[in-house]
Amino acid sequence: MLKGCSPWPKKLAERYVAQGYWENLTLGDILDRSARFFPEREALVGISPVKGEVRDTYRELYKKVNRLAHHLLRLGLEASDRVILQLPNIPEFVYTYFALNKIGAIPVLCLPPHRLSEIGYIAQHTEAKGYAIPSEFRKFNYLTLAKEVKALAPSLELVLVAGDDVPEGAVALAELSPITTGVLSNEAVAELCQEVDCLIPFCSINPFLDSHIHRPSTVIHSYRDSLHRGCDIGNNIHDHHKSEKHRQTYPDCDYLSEHPSEPISFGDK
Repeated sequence: MLKGCSPWPKKLAERYVAQGYWENLTLGDILDRSARFFPEREALVGISPVKGEVRDTYRELYKKVNRLAHHLLRLGLEASDRVILQLPNIPEFVYTYFALNKIGAIPVLCLPPHRLSEIGYIAQHTEAKGYAIPSEFRKFNYLTLAKEVKALAPSLELVLVAGDDVPEGAVALAELSPITTGVLSNEAVAELCQEVDCLIPFCSINPFLDSHIHRPSTVIHSYRDSLHRGCDIGNNIHDHHKSEKHRQTYPDCDYLSEHPSEPISFGDK
């Protein structure tokens, strides 16, 4: 448990687990199992600032996330480290978000319109160790913002950049995806990441503007709560035409939880 955080009341948490609302799964577990059961199903479609149009199957998404997760570990990120994620709606956001969860690091989700007054305070408040940004988005230069944030937050050590313009001292996300010498196999990465991401009960920190103090406040989301909300929303969208509204069951997650988590290998081709 992070310092200063209050856990869910024990009796309430036990009831949610007993009634099936919460499952002991992480976001990494969900991705791994989706890749196992639906490897050729299309999982992600988007426009990358570096590679253009991207269409990843679950197999491809799984491999990219695991490779990136291992690189992040090699760069010094550890379980419970906070990483500000200010990427727009691009494939790199998905890769980075899942990779951070894989290693037990905590994404701090920020909106692209946030500027120094918000990001600087959030970086100080969360003691962020990393900061993931686009090099430029909607004519705004995030590289300049990153320099200003680093000057305010001494905890900030790693700047990850999605884009072609990557200054000295920052790391290009595109360079962390390919297989390189010394990168562990998919099986080894899965085993390594499984060991750490189950120890951390949080999957994200979402800042919002507190009208009383005019500063961003933060709300911490657990894996179990986020998965419950996501599955419930997904089922409601899928079944919106049915008379039964606000379903509280999520058969897809129940089906996946019946299968034990195992490292998977698709090879590197």
